[in-house]
Amino acid sequence: MGKTSGLWSVKADFADDEGCSRFIIPMNPSYVSQGRKTACFFIPLFVRAENPCFLKSFGQETATKSSLFFIPGLGADRRLFLHQQKAFQNSFFPSWLPPNKDESLANYAERWVRQLKLKRGCSLVGVSFGGMVIQEMARWVEPKCVVLISSCRTPASIPLYLRMAGTFPTWSHLSKGLCRVLPKSSGRFLGAETPDQRDLLIRMFLETPDEFAEWTVKAIRHWKGCEMKSVKIQHIHGEKDHLIPVGRVQPDKVIPGGGHLINLTHSEEVNGFIRKCLQNP
Repeated sequence: MGKTSGLWSVKADFADDEGCSRFIIPMNPSYVSQGRKTACFFIPLFVRAENPCFLKSFGQETATKSSLFFIPGLGADRRLFLHQQKAFQNSFFPSWLPPNKDESLANYAERWVRQLKLKRGCSLVGVSFGGMVIQEMARWVEPKCVVLISSCRTPASIPLYLRMAGTFPTWSHLSKGLCRVLPKSSGRFLGAETPDQRDLLIRMFLETPDEFAEWTVKAIRHWKGCEMKSVKIQHIHGEKDHLIPVGRVQPDKVIPGGGHLINLTHSEEVNGFIRKCLQNP
């Protein structure tokens, strides 16, 4: 623990399978126990999150052997698929490809298909924004199966407030600040049911590069959708999804009581749905 620019700060390392994330947390001195090296209580208003592993592998992968691909949602990475990694071995969970400036979602998906070397007959699973991405990818690879989780088939299903986020140039900073100040409320809004799920969600979001987060909301705002008559899209959704309300979509299966994170909170039901889709595309 040290003192920087008039504020006490603590540096903590949290290691996991993806590497080590370092948090520099400024703290009010009044919250620091006198004569001790630990803090009694703190509110992390300004957190700089660094994930060397995520940034290092950002868009570096190429898939040649896998036939089942999982794409996460906005502000998330492969850690979102904790339960799917265990259930579907030999699947691929790629890091996000860095977008080009003002690149459309359609062009982004085409470029990602080429880099991953996706082949005809593969299967694609996408959560939330990842569901929009895989629909665009499907136009280029003729997949065997396309599974949407907590996502939507058309732009009309995207709520106005989510579309408007793409008009704010500082959206990423504002959203991350809200997550730091109101972590419990943010977790509940997205459907986290346990502190571990909430912490994982917030941690992934804080570690997402601001440039990528800003591009994502702009891509969502300008997404025109895509019609695929030759590919059957199968969709599972949570009954209490607040980000993309179930009333705005037409899913094939609804999880009672499920929020936006059903692949985490209701993994058995979601994994069973994926298996069924793979067996009967």
